[in-house]
Amino acid sequence: MTKRLTPYLLVLVLMLSACNSFHKAQRKHNKLTDRERLMISSVFIEATRYKILGNAANAIGLYESIIQQDPLHDASLYELARLKMNTGEADVAVELLKTAMRVEPDNIWYRLTYAMAFEKSGKFLDAADQYKNLRNKYPERYELYEYEAQCYVQENEFQKAIDVYNQLELLIGISEQTGIQKYYIYQNWAKPDKAMNEIQKLADKFPENPQYSMALVEFYMRTGKAGLALNSINSVLAVDPENPLAHAYLADYYHLSGNDSLAVNEIFSIIGSSATGIDEKISLFLNIYRAGNVYGDSTVVYPMLDTLVSVHPTEAKAWAMYADFLNKDDRKDEALMMWKKSLVLDKSVFAIWDLVMNEYYDDQQYDSLFAYSTNASELFPEQSKVWFFLGSAQYHTGKFIEAVSSLEFASDMQLSNKEMKNEAMYLLAEAYLKTNSNSESDAMFEQLIEADQNNAVAKNAYAYSLALRGESTAKAQQLITEALSGNEDKSEFQHTFGLVLFRLEQYSESAEAYRKAMSLGGDDDGALLEHYADVLYFLKNTDEALRYWLMARELGGAGKWIDKKITDKKYYE
Repeated sequence: MTKRLTPYLLVLVLMLSACNSFHKAQRKHNKLTDRERLMISSVFIEATRYKILGNAANAIGLYESIIQQDPLHDASLYELARLKMNTGEADVAVELLKTAMRVEPDNIWYRLTYAMAFEKSGKFLDAADQYKNLRNKYPERYELYEYEAQCYVQENEFQKAIDVYNQLELLIGISEQTGIQKYYIYQNWAKPDKAMNEIQKLADKFPENPQYSMALVEFYMRTGKAGLALNSINSVLAVDPENPLAHAYLADYYHLSGNDSLAVNEIFSIIGSSATGIDEKISLFLNIYRAGNVYGDSTVVYPMLDTLVSVHPTEAKAWAMYADFLNKDDRKDEALMMWKKSLVLDKSVFAIWDLVMNEYYDDQQYDSLFAYSTNASELFPEQSKVWFFLGSAQYHTGKFIEAVSSLEFASDMQLSNKEMKNEAMYLLAEAYLKTNSNSESDAMFEQLIEADQNNAVAKNAYAYSLALRGESTAKAQQLITEALSGNEDKSEFQHTFGLVLFRLEQYSESAEAYRKAMSLGGDDDGALLEHYADVLYFLKNTDEALRYWLMARELGGAGKWIDKKITDKKYYE
Protein backbone atom coordinates (compact mmCIF):
# COMPACT_ATOMS: atom_id res chain seq x y z
CA MET A 1 0.00 0.00 0.00
CA THR A 2 2.83 2.35 0.91
CA LYS A 3 4.62 1.72 -2.41
CA ARG A 4 1.47 2.54 -4.36
CA LEU A 5 1.16 5.88 -2.57
CA THR A 6 4.76 6.90 -3.13
CA PRO A 7 4.27 8.69 -6.52
CA TYR A 8 1.33 10.64 -5.17
CA LEU A 9 3.24 11.60 -2.06
CA LEU A 10 6.13 12.78 -4.27
CA VAL A 11 3.81 14.99 -6.29
CA LEU A 12 2.32 16.37 -3.10
CA VAL A 13 5.78 17.12 -1.73
CA LEU A 14 6.74 18.94 -4.94
CA MET A 15 3.53 20.94 -4.90
CA LEU A 16 4.05 21.92 -1.28
CA SER A 17 7.65 22.86 -2.07
CA ALA A 18 6.53 25.06 -4.95
CA CYS A 19 3.88 26.66 -2.76
CA ASN A 20 6.42 27.31 -0.04
CA SER A 21 8.80 28.90 -2.57
CA PHE A 22 6.05 31.12 -3.89
CA HIS A 23 4.96 32.12 -0.38
CA LYS A 24 8.56 32.99 0.50
CA ALA A 25 8.78 35.10 -2.64
CA GLN A 26 5.47 36.71 -1.77
CA ARG A 27 6.68 37.62 1.71
CA LYS A 28 9.86 39.13 0.22
CA HIS A 29 7.78 41.06 -2.30
CA ASN A 30 5.43 42.40 0.38
CA LYS A 31 8.32 43.62 2.55
CA LEU A 32 9.69 45.92 -0.16
CA THR A 33 9.74 49.58 0.84
CA ASP A 34 8.49 52.34 -1.45
CA ARG A 35 12.10 53.43 -1.97
CA GLU A 36 13.09 49.88 -2.98
CA ARG A 37 10.15 49.65 -5.36
CA LEU A 38 11.16 52.97 -6.93
CA MET A 39 14.73 51.72 -7.37
CA ILE A 40 13.44 48.51 -8.97
CA SER A 41 11.37 50.57 -11.44
CA SER A 42 14.47 52.57 -12.39
CA VAL A 43 16.50 49.41 -12.94
CA PHE A 44 13.64 47.93 -14.98
CA ILE A 45 13.62 50.97 -17.26
CA GLU A 46 17.40 50.69 -17.72
CA ALA A 47 17.16 46.95 -18.44
CA THR A 48 14.46 47.58 -21.03
CA ARG A 49 16.61 50.27 -22.66
CA TYR A 50 19.44 47.74 -23.03
CA LYS A 51 16.99 45.23 -24.50
CA ILE A 52 15.75 47.73 -27.09
CA LEU A 53 19.34 48.59 -28.03
CA GLY A 54 20.08 44.91 -28.60
CA ASN A 55 22.39 44.50 -25.60
CA ALA A 56 20.84 41.26 -24.34
CA ALA A 57 23.63 40.42 -21.88
CA ASN A 58 23.27 43.66 -19.90
CA ALA A 59 19.48 43.45 -20.04
CA ILE A 60 19.52 39.89 -18.69
CA GLY A 61 21.87 40.89 -15.86
CA LEU A 62 19.63 43.75 -14.75
CA TYR A 63 16.41 41.74 -14.98
CA GLU A 64 18.01 38.98 -12.89
CA SER A 65 19.11 41.55 -10.29
CA ILE A 66 15.51 42.78 -10.04
CA ILE A 67 14.19 39.24 -9.57
CA GLN A 68 16.74 38.61 -6.83
CA GLN A 69 15.38 41.63 -5.02
CA ASP A 70 11.74 41.03 -5.94
CA PRO A 71 11.06 37.41 -7.07
CA LEU A 72 7.48 38.37 -8.03
CA HIS A 73 8.27 41.32 -10.31
CA ASP A 74 6.14 39.88 -13.10
CA ALA A 75 7.24 42.32 -15.82
CA SER A 76 10.90 41.39 -15.25
CA LEU A 77 10.00 37.69 -15.15
CA TYR A 78 8.22 38.11 -18.50
CA GLU A 79 10.97 40.13 -20.20
CA LEU A 80 13.70 37.82 -18.89
CA ALA A 81 11.74 34.79 -20.13
CA ARG A 82 11.57 36.29 -23.63
CA LEU A 83 15.32 36.88 -23.64
CA LYS A 84 15.98 33.36 -22.38
CA MET A 85 13.90 31.99 -25.23
CA ASN A 86 16.13 33.86 -27.66
CA THR A 87 19.26 32.37 -26.08
CA GLY A 88 17.94 28.80 -26.32
CA GLU A 89 16.97 28.48 -22.65
CA ALA A 90 13.29 27.75 -23.23
CA ASP A 91 12.98 25.51 -20.16
CA VAL A 92 14.18 28.37 -17.95
CA ALA A 93 11.67 30.65 -19.68
CA VAL A 94 8.85 28.22 -18.85
CA GLU A 95 9.64 28.40 -15.12
CA LEU A 96 9.91 32.19 -15.15
CA LEU A 97 6.57 32.50 -16.91
CA LYS A 98 4.91 30.12 -14.47
CA THR A 99 5.74 32.54 -11.68
CA ALA A 100 4.67 35.56 -13.72
CA MET A 101 1.29 33.92 -14.41
CA ARG A 102 0.75 33.24 -10.71
CA VAL A 103 1.22 36.95 -10.10
CA GLU A 104 -0.96 38.02 -13.06
CA PRO A 105 -3.13 35.01 -14.01
CA ASP A 106 -5.27 37.01 -16.45
CA ASN A 107 -2.41 38.49 -18.50
CA ILE A 108 -2.88 37.01 -21.98
CA TRP A 109 0.64 37.95 -23.09
CA TYR A 110 2.18 35.96 -20.26
CA ARG A 111 0.09 32.95 -21.18
CA LEU A 112 0.80 33.32 -24.90
CA THR A 113 4.53 33.52 -24.28
CA TYR A 114 4.25 30.55 -21.91
CA ALA A 115 2.81 28.48 -24.77
CA MET A 116 5.49 29.77 -27.13
CA ALA A 117 8.19 28.74 -24.64
CA PHE A 118 6.91 25.17 -24.81
CA GLU A 119 7.12 25.38 -28.61
CA LYS A 120 10.68 26.66 -28.40
CA SER A 121 11.65 23.71 -26.20
CA GLY A 122 10.05 21.25 -28.64
CA LYS A 123 7.15 20.37 -26.31
CA PHE A 124 4.46 20.93 -28.92
CA LEU A 125 1.67 19.02 -27.21
CA ASP A 126 2.17 21.04 -24.01
CA ALA A 127 2.09 24.18 -26.15
CA ALA A 128 -1.11 22.98 -27.84
CA ASP A 129 -2.75 22.51 -24.42
CA GLN A 130 -1.88 26.08 -23.48
CA TYR A 131 -3.23 27.48 -26.77
CA LYS A 132 -6.40 25.43 -26.28
CA ASN A 133 -6.88 26.87 -22.78
CA LEU A 134 -6.36 30.35 -24.17
CA ARG A 135 -8.85 29.96 -27.03
CA ASN A 136 -11.44 28.61 -24.62
CA LYS A 137 -10.98 31.78 -22.58
CA TYR A 138 -10.67 34.11 -25.59
CA PRO A 139 -12.84 32.50 -28.32
CA GLU A 140 -12.69 35.65 -30.45
CA ARG A 141 -8.90 35.31 -30.81
CA TYR A 142 -9.04 33.15 -33.93
CA GLU A 143 -5.27 33.06 -34.36
CA LEU A 144 -5.08 30.81 -31.27
CA TYR A 145 -6.76 28.03 -33.27
CA GLU A 146 -4.01 28.37 -35.87
CA TYR A 147 -1.29 28.19 -33.21
CA GLU A 148 -2.80 25.11 -31.61
CA ALA A 149 -3.30 23.32 -34.93
CA GLN A 150 0.28 23.98 -36.03
CA CYS A 151 1.57 22.45 -32.77
CA TYR A 152 -0.33 19.26 -33.60
CA VAL A 153 1.15 19.31 -37.10
CA GLN A 154 4.64 19.45 -35.59
CA GLU A 155 3.87 16.23 -33.72
CA ASN A 156 2.23 14.63 -36.79
CA GLU A 157 -1.09 14.65 -34.94
CA PHE A 158 -2.83 15.48 -38.20
CA GLN A 159 -6.36 14.56 -37.19
CA LYS A 160 -6.20 16.79 -34.11
CA ALA A 161 -4.98 19.64 -36.30
CA ILE A 162 -7.85 19.09 -38.75
CA ASP A 163 -10.34 19.00 -35.86
CA VAL A 164 -9.12 22.39 -34.63
CA TYR A 165 -9.40 23.92 -38.11
CA ASN A 166 -12.89 22.43 -38.46
CA GLN A 167 -13.90 24.11 -35.18
CA LEU A 168 -12.53 27.39 -36.52
CA GLU A 169 -14.53 26.99 -39.75
CA LEU A 170 -17.70 26.51 -37.70
CA LEU A 171 -17.05 29.94 -36.20
CA ILE A 172 -15.89 31.95 -39.22
CA GLY A 173 -16.88 29.83 -42.21
CA ILE A 174 -14.60 28.61 -44.99
CA SER A 175 -11.57 30.87 -45.41
CA GLU A 176 -8.67 30.75 -47.82
CA GLN A 177 -6.10 30.61 -45.04
CA THR A 178 -7.78 27.74 -43.21
CA GLY A 179 -8.54 25.81 -46.38
CA ILE A 180 -4.95 26.05 -47.60
CA GLN A 181 -3.63 24.89 -44.22
CA LYS A 182 -5.96 21.88 -44.27
CA TYR A 183 -4.83 21.13 -47.83
CA TYR A 184 -1.18 21.02 -46.76
CA ILE A 185 -1.99 18.88 -43.73
CA TYR A 186 -3.77 16.30 -45.88
CA GLN A 187 -0.88 16.36 -48.35
CA ASN A 188 1.63 15.66 -45.58
CA TRP A 189 -0.72 12.99 -44.29
CA ALA A 190 -0.64 11.32 -47.75
CA LYS A 191 -4.37 11.85 -48.29
CA PRO A 192 -4.42 13.60 -51.71
CA ASP A 193 -8.14 13.11 -52.31
CA LYS A 194 -9.04 14.84 -49.04
CA ALA A 195 -6.49 17.54 -49.85
CA MET A 196 -8.19 18.22 -53.17
CA ASN A 197 -11.60 18.24 -51.44
CA GLU A 198 -10.35 21.27 -49.54
CA ILE A 199 -9.30 22.91 -52.80
CA GLN A 200 -12.73 22.12 -54.25
CA LYS A 201 -14.36 23.88 -51.29
CA LEU A 202 -12.15 26.92 -51.91
CA ALA A 203 -12.96 26.87 -55.63
CA ASP A 204 -16.69 26.80 -54.85
CA LYS A 205 -16.42 29.50 -52.19
CA PHE A 206 -14.11 31.80 -54.13
CA PRO A 207 -14.91 31.35 -57.85
CA GLU A 208 -13.35 34.73 -58.61
CA ASN A 209 -9.94 33.27 -57.70
CA PRO A 210 -9.02 30.89 -60.56
CA GLN A 211 -5.95 29.43 -58.87
CA TYR A 212 -8.06 26.94 -56.92
CA SER A 213 -9.85 25.65 -59.99
CA MET A 214 -6.51 25.50 -61.80
CA ALA A 215 -5.09 23.35 -59.00
CA LEU A 216 -8.05 21.00 -59.47
CA VAL A 217 -7.43 20.90 -63.22
CA GLU A 218 -3.80 19.92 -62.71
CA PHE A 219 -4.78 17.22 -60.21
CA TYR A 220 -7.52 15.75 -62.38
CA MET A 221 -5.37 15.74 -65.52
CA ARG A 222 -2.51 14.12 -63.64
CA THR A 223 -4.76 11.43 -62.19
CA GLY A 224 -6.51 10.65 -65.47
CA LYS A 225 -9.84 12.34 -64.64
CA ALA A 226 -10.11 14.48 -67.75
CA GLY A 227 -13.89 14.85 -67.51
CA LEU A 228 -13.67 16.41 -64.06
CA ALA A 229 -10.79 18.57 -65.31
CA LEU A 230 -13.01 20.01 -68.05
CA ASN A 231 -15.54 21.26 -65.48
CA SER A 232 -12.80 23.09 -63.60
CA ILE A 233 -11.31 24.47 -66.84
CA ASN A 234 -14.70 25.93 -67.74
CA SER A 235 -14.97 27.42 -64.24
CA VAL A 236 -11.68 29.23 -64.78
CA LEU A 237 -12.56 30.46 -68.26
CA ALA A 238 -15.90 31.75 -66.97
CA VAL A 239 -14.11 34.30 -64.78
CA ASP A 240 -10.86 34.62 -66.76
CA PRO A 241 -11.52 33.96 -70.48
CA GLU A 242 -7.90 34.67 -71.49
CA ASN A 243 -6.27 32.46 -68.85
CA PRO A 244 -3.36 30.88 -70.79
CA LEU A 245 -2.92 27.92 -68.47
CA ALA A 246 -6.62 27.05 -68.71
CA HIS A 247 -6.41 27.14 -72.51
CA ALA A 248 -3.28 24.97 -72.40
CA TYR A 249 -5.07 22.38 -70.28
CA LEU A 250 -8.09 22.60 -72.57
CA ALA A 251 -5.74 21.84 -75.47
CA ASP A 252 -4.45 18.80 -73.56
CA TYR A 253 -8.05 17.75 -72.90
CA TYR A 254 -8.88 17.93 -76.62
CA HIS A 255 -5.72 15.98 -77.44
CA LEU A 256 -6.62 13.24 -74.95
CA SER A 257 -10.10 13.19 -76.45
CA GLY A 258 -8.61 12.57 -79.91
CA ASN A 259 -9.37 15.98 -81.37
CA ASP A 260 -5.92 17.37 -82.19
CA SER A 261 -7.21 20.06 -84.53
CA LEU A 262 -9.09 21.70 -81.65
CA ALA A 263 -6.04 21.20 -79.44
CA VAL A 264 -3.83 23.04 -81.93
CA ASN A 265 -6.41 25.83 -82.22
CA GLU A 266 -6.25 26.32 -78.45
CA ILE A 267 -2.47 26.70 -78.61
CA PHE A 268 -2.88 29.21 -81.44
CA SER A 269 -5.39 31.13 -79.31
CA ILE A 270 -2.86 31.40 -76.47
CA ILE A 271 -0.11 32.65 -78.78
CA GLY A 272 -2.42 35.06 -80.58
CA SER A 273 -3.85 36.56 -77.40
CA SER A 274 -2.60 40.07 -76.65
CA ALA A 275 -3.76 39.58 -73.06
CA THR A 276 -1.27 36.76 -72.46
CA GLY A 277 2.22 37.89 -71.56
CA ILE A 278 5.35 37.06 -73.51
CA ASP A 279 6.84 35.03 -70.67
CA GLU A 280 3.89 32.62 -70.58
CA LYS A 281 4.19 32.18 -74.34
CA ILE A 282 7.94 31.61 -74.19
CA SER A 283 7.33 28.92 -71.56
CA LEU A 284 4.87 27.28 -73.94
CA PHE A 285 7.32 27.45 -76.85
CA LEU A 286 10.05 25.88 -74.73
CA ASN A 287 7.83 22.82 -74.37
CA ILE A 288 7.23 22.83 -78.13
CA TYR A 289 10.99 23.21 -78.70
CA ARG A 290 11.72 20.14 -76.59
CA ALA A 291 8.98 18.10 -78.28
CA GLY A 292 9.73 19.31 -81.80
CA ASN A 293 6.02 19.46 -82.62
CA VAL A 294 2.56 20.41 -81.36
CA TYR A 295 0.65 17.24 -80.55
CA GLY A 296 2.60 15.43 -83.24
CA ASP A 297 2.18 18.13 -85.88
CA SER A 298 5.44 19.86 -86.80
CA THR A 299 3.94 21.88 -89.67
CA VAL A 300 2.24 24.34 -87.32
CA VAL A 301 5.38 25.32 -85.40
CA TYR A 302 6.59 28.08 -87.73
CA PRO A 303 3.09 29.55 -88.28
CA MET A 304 2.86 29.76 -84.49
CA LEU A 305 6.23 31.51 -84.37
CA ASP A 306 5.03 33.91 -87.06
CA THR A 307 2.02 34.66 -84.87
CA LEU A 308 4.28 35.19 -81.86
CA VAL A 309 6.42 37.87 -83.53
CA SER A 310 3.36 39.42 -85.13
CA VAL A 311 1.64 39.88 -81.74
CA HIS A 312 4.89 40.87 -79.97
CA PRO A 313 6.99 42.68 -82.61
CA THR A 314 8.86 44.74 -80.01
CA GLU A 315 9.68 41.85 -77.67
CA ALA A 316 13.28 40.68 -78.02
CA LYS A 317 12.35 37.33 -76.47
CA ALA A 318 9.95 36.60 -79.32
CA TRP A 319 12.61 37.03 -82.00
CA ALA A 320 15.18 35.11 -79.97
CA MET A 321 12.74 32.23 -79.56
CA TYR A 322 12.12 32.17 -83.32
CA ALA A 323 15.88 32.14 -83.89
CA ASP A 324 16.33 29.16 -81.57
CA PHE A 325 13.92 27.08 -83.65
CA LEU A 326 15.65 28.11 -86.88
CA ASN A 327 19.03 27.28 -85.43
CA LYS A 328 17.80 23.88 -84.28
CA ASP A 329 16.66 23.18 -87.85
CA ASP A 330 20.10 24.22 -89.16
CA ARG A 331 18.74 27.38 -90.80
CA LYS A 332 21.74 29.33 -89.52
CA ASP A 333 21.48 32.46 -91.67
CA GLU A 334 17.83 33.01 -90.79
CA ALA A 335 18.54 32.35 -87.11
CA LEU A 336 21.34 34.90 -87.17
CA MET A 337 19.02 37.50 -88.65
CA MET A 338 16.47 36.87 -85.87
CA TRP A 339 19.08 37.03 -83.10
CA LYS A 340 20.34 40.33 -84.49
CA LYS A 341 16.80 41.68 -84.51
CA SER A 342 16.46 40.60 -80.87
CA LEU A 343 19.61 42.56 -80.00
CA VAL A 344 18.23 45.69 -81.65
CA LEU A 345 15.30 45.49 -79.23
CA ASP A 346 17.23 44.48 -76.12
CA LYS A 347 21.00 44.65 -75.80
CA SER A 348 21.10 43.40 -72.20
CA VAL A 349 21.03 39.62 -72.80
CA PHE A 350 24.58 38.33 -73.14
CA ALA A 351 23.44 34.87 -74.27
CA ILE A 352 22.15 36.37 -77.54
CA TRP A 353 25.39 38.27 -78.13
CA ASP A 354 27.24 35.02 -77.51
CA LEU A 355 25.16 33.17 -80.12
CA VAL A 356 25.69 35.91 -82.72
CA MET A 357 29.44 36.10 -82.10
CA ASN A 358 29.76 32.31 -82.20
CA GLU A 359 27.97 32.21 -85.53
CA TYR A 360 30.24 34.85 -87.07
CA TYR A 361 33.31 33.14 -85.59
CA ASP A 362 32.33 29.73 -86.96
CA ASP A 363 31.63 31.25 -90.39
CA GLN A 364 34.92 33.21 -90.27
CA GLN A 365 33.07 36.48 -90.90
CA TYR A 366 35.67 38.46 -89.03
CA ASP A 367 34.56 41.96 -90.02
CA SER A 368 31.08 41.32 -88.60
CA LEU A 369 32.60 39.55 -85.61
CA PHE A 370 34.76 42.60 -84.97
CA ALA A 371 31.74 44.92 -85.03
CA TYR A 372 29.63 42.84 -82.65
CA SER A 373 32.43 41.88 -80.28
CA THR A 374 33.49 45.53 -80.02
CA ASN A 375 29.98 46.49 -78.91
CA ALA A 376 29.77 43.49 -76.60
CA SER A 377 33.07 44.41 -74.93
CA GLU A 378 31.56 47.75 -73.91
CA LEU A 379 28.40 46.14 -72.54
CA PHE A 380 29.92 43.02 -70.96
CA PRO A 381 33.57 43.73 -70.14
CA GLU A 382 33.48 41.04 -67.46
CA GLN A 383 32.84 38.25 -70.01
CA SER A 384 36.07 36.52 -71.07
CA LYS A 385 34.47 35.12 -74.24
CA VAL A 386 33.86 38.65 -75.51
CA TRP A 387 37.59 39.37 -75.39
CA PHE A 388 38.37 36.10 -77.13
CA PHE A 389 36.00 36.90 -79.98
CA LEU A 390 37.29 40.47 -80.21
CA GLY A 391 40.92 39.32 -80.17
CA SER A 392 40.20 36.71 -82.83
CA ALA A 393 38.47 39.28 -85.04
CA GLN A 394 41.32 41.76 -84.56
CA TYR A 395 43.94 39.15 -85.41
CA HIS A 396 42.19 38.01 -88.58
CA THR A 397 41.63 41.60 -89.75
CA GLY A 398 45.28 42.51 -89.29
CA LYS A 399 44.96 44.49 -86.05
CA PHE A 400 47.74 42.54 -84.35
CA ILE A 401 48.66 45.01 -81.59
CA GLU A 402 45.00 45.29 -80.53
CA ALA A 403 44.64 41.51 -80.79
CA VAL A 404 47.50 41.02 -78.32
CA SER A 405 45.75 43.25 -75.79
CA SER A 406 42.34 41.56 -76.16
CA LEU A 407 43.71 38.01 -76.14
CA GLU A 408 45.87 38.72 -73.09
CA PHE A 409 42.75 40.04 -71.37
CA ALA A 410 40.80 36.90 -72.34
CA SER A 411 43.57 34.66 -71.01
CA ASP A 412 43.83 36.60 -67.74
CA MET A 413 40.07 36.19 -67.20
CA GLN A 414 40.33 32.38 -67.33
CA LEU A 415 38.29 31.14 -70.28
CA SER A 416 36.24 28.16 -69.10
CA ASN A 417 35.92 26.55 -72.53
CA LYS A 418 39.08 24.47 -73.04
CA GLU A 419 38.97 24.60 -76.84
CA MET A 420 38.49 28.36 -76.78
CA LYS A 421 41.26 28.76 -74.21
CA ASN A 422 43.71 26.83 -76.41
CA GLU A 423 42.69 28.82 -79.47
CA ALA A 424 43.24 32.07 -77.55
CA MET A 425 46.74 30.94 -76.61
CA TYR A 426 47.46 29.96 -80.22
CA LEU A 427 46.27 33.27 -81.64
CA LEU A 428 48.16 35.15 -78.96
CA ALA A 429 51.38 33.31 -79.85
CA GLU A 430 50.84 34.18 -83.52
CA ALA A 431 49.96 37.80 -82.69
CA TYR A 432 53.18 38.12 -80.69
CA LEU A 433 55.06 36.96 -83.81
CA LYS A 434 53.28 39.54 -85.93
CA THR A 435 54.36 42.26 -83.50
CA ASN A 436 57.98 41.01 -83.32
CA SER A 437 57.62 39.77 -79.74
CA ASN A 438 59.39 36.50 -80.47
CA SER A 439 60.28 35.52 -76.92
CA GLU A 440 56.68 36.08 -75.76
CA SER A 441 55.48 34.03 -78.73
CA ASP A 442 57.84 31.15 -77.91
CA ALA A 443 56.73 31.19 -74.26
CA MET A 444 53.06 31.12 -75.27
CA PHE A 445 53.63 28.22 -77.68
CA GLU A 446 55.45 26.33 -74.91
CA GLN A 447 52.57 26.98 -72.52
CA LEU A 448 50.00 25.86 -75.09
CA ILE A 449 51.83 22.66 -76.01
CA GLU A 450 52.30 21.80 -72.34
CA ALA A 451 48.56 22.22 -71.78
CA ASP A 452 47.56 20.40 -74.98
CA GLN A 453 50.31 17.93 -75.88
CA ASN A 454 48.42 16.55 -78.89
CA ASN A 455 47.98 19.94 -80.52
CA ALA A 456 49.66 19.29 -83.87
CA VAL A 457 48.65 22.70 -85.26
CA ALA A 458 50.46 24.50 -82.44
CA LYS A 459 53.55 22.30 -82.83
CA ASN A 460 53.64 22.99 -86.57
CA ALA A 461 53.24 26.75 -86.08
CA TYR A 462 55.93 26.84 -83.39
CA ALA A 463 58.30 24.79 -85.53
CA TYR A 464 57.67 27.07 -88.52
CA SER A 465 58.36 30.16 -86.40
CA LEU A 466 61.66 28.74 -85.14
CA ALA A 467 62.72 27.56 -88.59
CA LEU A 468 61.80 30.85 -90.23
CA ARG A 469 64.05 32.65 -87.75
CA GLY A 470 66.75 30.00 -88.01
CA GLU A 471 66.63 29.38 -84.25
CA SER A 472 66.57 26.15 -82.21
CA THR A 473 66.56 24.00 -85.33
CA ALA A 474 66.79 20.76 -83.37
CA LYS A 475 63.68 21.71 -81.37
CA ALA A 476 61.90 22.74 -84.56
CA GLN A 477 62.76 19.34 -86.07
CA GLN A 478 61.36 17.53 -83.03
CA LEU A 479 58.17 19.58 -83.11
CA ILE A 480 57.45 19.09 -86.82
CA THR A 481 58.26 15.38 -86.60
CA GLU A 482 55.64 15.01 -83.86
CA ALA A 483 53.16 17.20 -85.74
CA LEU A 484 53.54 15.28 -89.01
CA SER A 485 52.52 11.97 -87.42
CA GLY A 486 49.06 11.39 -88.85
CA ASN A 487 49.12 14.71 -90.73
CA GLU A 488 51.34 13.84 -93.69
CA ASP A 489 48.63 15.02 -96.11
CA LYS A 490 48.58 18.60 -94.80
CA SER A 491 50.31 21.10 -97.07
CA GLU A 492 51.28 23.53 -94.30
CA PHE A 493 52.91 20.75 -92.28
CA GLN A 494 55.00 19.62 -95.28
CA HIS A 495 55.93 23.27 -95.84
CA THR A 496 57.28 23.51 -92.27
CA PHE A 497 59.08 20.18 -92.67
CA GLY A 498 60.76 21.46 -95.83
CA LEU A 499 61.86 24.67 -94.08
CA VAL A 500 63.36 22.72 -91.15
CA LEU A 501 65.25 20.46 -93.59
CA PHE A 502 66.47 23.57 -95.40
CA ARG A 503 67.90 24.88 -92.10
CA LEU A 504 69.58 21.51 -91.66
CA GLU A 505 71.07 21.97 -95.16
CA GLN A 506 69.34 18.80 -96.36
CA TYR A 507 68.40 20.51 -99.61
CA SER A 508 67.25 17.54 -101.69
CA GLU A 509 64.99 16.29 -98.89
CA SER A 510 63.77 19.86 -98.36
CA ALA A 511 62.88 20.24 -102.05
CA GLU A 512 60.97 16.96 -101.94
CA ALA A 513 58.95 18.13 -98.92
CA TYR A 514 58.17 21.45 -100.65
CA ARG A 515 57.01 19.67 -103.80
CA LYS A 516 54.75 17.47 -101.70
CA ALA A 517 53.35 20.56 -99.98
CA MET A 518 52.59 22.14 -103.38
CA SER A 519 50.93 18.96 -104.62
CA LEU A 520 48.68 19.00 -101.54
CA GLY A 521 47.27 22.40 -102.44
CA GLY A 522 50.03 24.79 -101.46
CA ASP A 523 50.88 25.86 -105.02
CA ASP A 524 49.10 29.20 -104.48
CA ASP A 525 51.08 30.04 -101.33
CA GLY A 526 53.63 32.75 -102.11
CA ALA A 527 55.75 31.96 -99.02
CA LEU A 528 55.94 28.27 -99.94
CA LEU A 529 56.98 29.03 -103.52
CA GLU A 530 59.65 31.46 -102.30
CA HIS A 531 61.06 28.83 -99.92
CA TYR A 532 61.06 26.24 -102.70
CA ALA A 533 62.95 28.69 -104.91
CA ASP A 534 65.47 29.19 -102.07
CA VAL A 535 66.26 25.49 -101.92
CA LEU A 536 66.46 25.29 -105.74
CA TYR A 537 69.08 28.03 -105.58
CA PHE A 538 71.18 25.95 -103.19
CA LEU A 539 70.70 22.96 -105.49
CA LYS A 540 72.37 25.08 -108.22
CA ASN A 541 69.15 25.36 -110.25
CA THR A 542 69.19 29.16 -110.51
CA ASP A 543 66.85 29.46 -113.50
CA GLU A 544 64.11 27.46 -111.77
CA ALA A 545 64.75 29.37 -108.57
CA LEU A 546 64.21 32.65 -110.41
CA ARG A 547 61.00 31.35 -111.98
CA TYR A 548 59.56 30.41 -108.57
CA TRP A 549 60.69 33.68 -106.98
CA LEU A 550 58.80 35.53 -109.69
CA MET A 551 55.72 33.36 -109.13
CA ALA A 552 55.96 33.96 -105.37
CA ARG A 553 56.07 37.73 -105.83
CA GLU A 554 53.06 37.61 -108.11
CA LEU A 555 51.03 35.53 -105.64
CA GLY A 556 51.94 37.69 -102.64
CA GLY A 557 53.01 36.54 -99.22
CA ALA A 558 56.74 36.41 -100.00
CA GLY A 559 59.41 37.83 -97.68
CA LYS A 560 60.98 41.29 -97.68
CA TRP A 561 64.02 40.13 -99.74
CA ILE A 562 61.99 38.85 -102.70
CA ASP A 563 62.73 41.81 -105.01
CA LYS A 564 66.47 41.69 -104.31
CA LYS A 565 66.52 37.92 -104.89
CA ILE A 566 64.92 38.43 -108.28
CA THR A 567 67.13 41.36 -109.25
CA ASP A 568 70.40 39.72 -108.21
CA LYS A 569 69.28 36.13 -108.93
CA LYS A 570 70.72 35.31 -105.56
CA TYR A 571 69.52 34.08 -102.15
CA TYR A 572 69.35 36.69 -99.37
CA GLU A 573 68.20 36.48 -95.76
